[in-house]
Amino acid sequence: TKIGQLKMLQELYMSFNKFDGTIPPNIAFTSLVTLSLAKNNLEGNIPKDIARLRNLTSINLSKNDLKERIPEELKELKNLQVIDLSDNKLWGTLPSFLGNLILLKEIRLHGNDFDGSIPVSFSGLPDLVELRLENNGIRGKVSDKICHHFETIRQRSDVKPYFSTECAHPFLSPQVDCDCCTTCDGPFLRRFHDGICYGGNIEIVIKKVKKSSQQRQFWLLRDSSNHTVISSPPRIHKRKSSYSICAALTDCYSVEIFDLTKIGAPLSFDVIVNNSTIVKSRNSRRVSFGYSTSKKTLVEGACGDVYLFNDPIPIRTRRRKILNRLVKLSGYERVILRQRAPQHKAALWILDETINIFQPSDLLFYIRVEQRYILALLYYSLNGEHWFHNTHFLTAMHECSWHGITCDSNENIIKEVKLADNNLTGTLPNEIGELYAIETLDLS
Repeated sequence: TKIGQLKMLQELYMSFNKFDGTIPPNIAFTSLVTLSLAKNNLEGNIPKDIARLRNLTSINLSKNDLKERIPEELKELKNLQVIDLSDNKLWGTLPSFLGNLILLKEIRLHGNDFDGSIPVSFSGLPDLVELRLENNGIRGKVSDKICHHFETIRQRSDVKPYFSTECAHPFLSPQVDCDCCTTCDGPFLRRFHDGICYGGNIEIVIKKVKKSSQQRQFWLLRDSSNHTVISSPPRIHKRKSSYSICAALTDCYSVEIFDLTKIGAPLSFDVIVNNSTIVKSRNSRRVSFGYSTSKKTLVEGACGDVYLFNDPIPIRTRRRKILNRLVKLSGYERVILRQRAPQHKAALWILDETINIFQPSDLLFYIRVEQRYILALLYYSLNGEHWFHNTHFLTAMHECSWHGITCDSNENIIKEVKLADNNLTGTLPNEIGELYAIETLDLS
């Protein structure tokens, strides 16, 4: 075509249109620096001839319908700084050759069908500040070398790194084991570092780390189910550092220090809960703290029962695990203390009415409990007793069959909440934001 004769063309922007068809295979814009064809209806594969555009510094083909593998010929784009192929249908393993394009600063491959693990070669990109890989089939543990790279970038004052993978899941093992991701995605996830924490903020402050010990020690914070809820990077590179997590004030926890060489004194650390220090300057390999029945907060050495209407809920029981999750979602005061709060009513319903309707062996057990709780909370918050239509709400029926609720056909995770024209009154609860898989919310 005539457009192919634009030999001096340096920038080509054709994004946010409805162009269809395929990307022409014989691209001859040898002076092209920027190629942007994002958010169209392009299909087919990525042409190998793009590798002829040796001056490219940025390529954006995101939000199309491109398939097959990323052609290995793209390894010739030595000047490439940004590559965005997100939200397509590309598959195969992540191309390790991207680690050889040493000028790369941003890699966005999220929203495809890639599998395998994350190539260690990515750690060799000195200026890589953004790596987005979520919503793929990637699995495994992120290499210590990649984590070290992002820890090094994080210490620079001029940039803020962004590294995201499928490393979040409330109760199941995540697809990707990542100690250094800035954002974790996954089904029904919680972004722990965003928004308001209604549960309680636990902060671990590591201090007075001797330079000779920085490379040998790391730590884990575990809950009563022995799940790791937060950890240090694989190596601690700062002499003083702070890590925080939104957690349940009704659970029990332990901090464990691991010394890779088993020599020298353990790390010195404080544990701070909601700005109050409960463990101070401790040099121990393991410290436990948990819910105190008398003080109704987290205390060192404690791990007591929680009482609801004089009914004790012991630690490590199924009811306690559910309660811990609800307290983390909505806060101790609203779930436990305020008996007129919608959160308290919804929690009682979950614990007393639906506890036996499905088995904890179901991998999605806790996810279903949580989304049932949020729907019950909608009912109590928006005067559900007087809705025009509330069929199956607060019954033993599957929540996906409740009026206005549509779920994913594979995992029964809520996708749509449609309660329009239904006499809704009251205040919409913040917890509705925890339904991260939701695509349609209609309360008009």
